[in-house]
Amino acid sequence: MSISRQSFVCIASQPQVNTASALATKPAWAAQRGEGGFARSRSEVGTSRRYPARQAHIAADVGAGAGAPLGADAARDGRLRAPRSLISGSPRRSRRGEDTIVNAAADLLAAAPPYPRRVVCLTEETTETLYRIGAADLVVGVSGFTVRPPEARRKPRVSSFLSADAEAILALRPDLVVGFSDLQADIARDLVRRGVPVLVTNQRSVAEILQVVRLVAAAVGRAEAGAALADDLAAGLSRVADAASSLPRRPRAFFEEWPEPLISGIRWVSELVELCGGEDVCAESRSSHAASGRIFEPAEVARRDPEVVIASWCGKKARREIIAARPGFAATRAVRDDQLYEVKSAIILQPGPAALTDGVAHLAAILGAVARGERLPPRRDGELRAADARVGG
Repeated sequence: MSISRQSFVCIASQPQVNTASALATKPAWAAQRGEGGFARSRSEVGTSRRYPARQAHIAADVGAGAGAPLGADAARDGRLRAPRSLISGSPRRSRRGEDTIVNAAADLLAAAPPYPRRVVCLTEETTETLYRIGAADLVVGVSGFTVRPPEARRKPRVSSFLSADAEAILALRPDLVVGFSDLQADIARDLVRRGVPVLVTNQRSVAEILQVVRLVAAAVGRAEAGAALADDLAAGLSRVADAASSLPRRPRAFFEEWPEPLISGIRWVSELVELCGGEDVCAESRSSHAASGRIFEPAEVARRDPEVVIASWCGKKARREIIAARPGFAATRAVRDDQLYEVKSAIILQPGPAALTDGVAHLAAILGAVARGERLPPRRDGELRAADARVGG
């Protein structure tokens, strides 16, 4: 008679048991399982009763079917192998063994925290976002350009915008590094190759900035706080737009973020100019992700005759004489009316909370003054005008 290999499972509790006794008796520990010495199919129970001489061969067959041959000597001696799972073929373990596995699994799952706890921020907006959601303790390294919030300057500074000190970053043992834009792709690549988890965002629009606020907060387990911050920022922008709707007119504005070559404002700046009641004279260029797509000849900008020029030269101090001396600029309304302004890069060229709070407040003050035919004072004699006195510097 043919015997199915998968029909028998040996009992693990007694590694040295005579096969005949195992089949004929039903010890108390087995009775708790509701089975005898073997878990068998109905037909195989009958087979074992009629053909007891085959029991050793059956035991050997079971061992072989489970993936580990019993061997002829063991079969003759009537010894049985440890029981095996019908599903996996692996040995059943005692409660002590099961506890060991459970504890090992718990240790394995706890080997890393559920969210990153040591974050390096390669740009300022991520640092500010984490501070504003109450996660300052997670920040272990920052960009050397970080000025917001001021207390973040006490953190180790490990990068500029286009380069980073990989060894200094590794020494901080980060479980997350956050960067911004394709310009930091090489930094990200080098860190990833060293085994560091890296998140690089690439926001360009106001809506994307709000999305990244939520994303970064969620990445460190503070999704609710991030959503609340994003909602608060959006509500502030709505109030600015409501105020701008009452301006007597929409002044033509040129925002420049670099003097040579002349580069117009990045997308979120262009959007904020319009939200504050201005008309960006180079709005078509904001669809370009790269700065190379926002380069203009000075004469072309002059032809569009901006009524106000707002400069923010990526950390470099903007100078009135350079702007006014460009080809064709002397004839523009902005130069004739002396409506030349500067906004600090730290509050407008970082795609994060700063641009959507202090940055937009400065733009709104400048554009509101131009729309009403007013001039805001310069910071110092001979310098460009600024909204510092009205908004705060």
